[in-house]
Amino acid sequence: MIIGNQEAKNRLQKYLEQHAAAVSGQASFFLLYGPANIGKSAIALELAQSYLWAFAQWWLLHIKDMSAILWKKHSIKIEEKKETEEYKTLYEEHHYQDLWVREINTWLQQSSFGWSKILLIENIERMTPEATNAFLKACEEPLSNRAIIATTSNKGKILETILSRAISISFSSLSDQEMEEYIEQKGIELDSLEVKELLIKMAMWKPWTLENFVNQLIKNEERQKDIQSLIKILPQKWKILEKYTILEKFKEQWILEQFLDGWIAYCTHHHIEHTNNRLKVKKLFQQNINKENVMLYGLLW
Repeated sequence: MIIGNQEAKNRLQKYLEQHAAAVSGQASFFLLYGPANIGKSAIALELAQSYLWAFAQWWLLHIKDMSAILWKKHSIKIEEKKETEEYKTLYEEHHYQDLWVREINTWLQQSSFGWSKILLIENIERMTPEATNAFLKACEEPLSNRAIIATTSNKGKILETILSRAISISFSSLSDQEMEEYIEQKGIELDSLEVKELLIKMAMWKPWTLENFVNQLIKNEERQKDIQSLIKILPQKWKILEKYTILEKFKEQWILEQFLDGWIAYCTHHHIEHTNNRLKVKKLFQQNINKENVMLYGLLW
């Protein structure tokens, strides 16, 4: 069972049940929106597989977002490019065949022998303008017994022509209690309760981000020790060199700003002094100011 967003999950399940019971064999388009890494795609995939049962391997098409694998935006384009080395790597290492909108539309148009088809698109805002216009036809003139489920973490980037054709379902970040349940469900073991709480706040209450942090800590025991050390020494007025050394490591590992976000939330929750200073540090990071100077400002309160 996937933790969190039960109300949104129930809404989507109800809509799919109504879709299945529709005498007219109507088509449906659902847009799941909310912060990234909170489980929108996982919930949609779980419901789609349950809805299609044994036929999911034939009548479920999952268009994944491989941006994290490619280290760049994984756009959805209108037509397939010629195969390159980059895409060969995508196929071989991750067993995922890239499909563009014309191929997606062709799949939707093909007969499903009386069964429903479900198209699941992760982060639909990745579509290029040309691809969006081509995809609009599938939304405007949908074939019967087709359900389209799309997710987005940035609803503002989606064209109004797409939004107007979708039933929107809002998702939100998990609560502290839900994050605790998620940690328990996943069997995640952390030696320190303080580290667990800080990681929840660093992850901004997003379960997939938390799991990624935990996996990094498992692989890097030194980082876990660094986090434990910082929790103890950051509230102290001295030990500036020790603090700076660890924060510099976090900067090199690209987790410094996430740590600061988590630390601000941690301090606010525990009423630790100087939270306002840390908020100033966060704002300075967003400006064009040398990060070393910002870190020192943050330590010299």
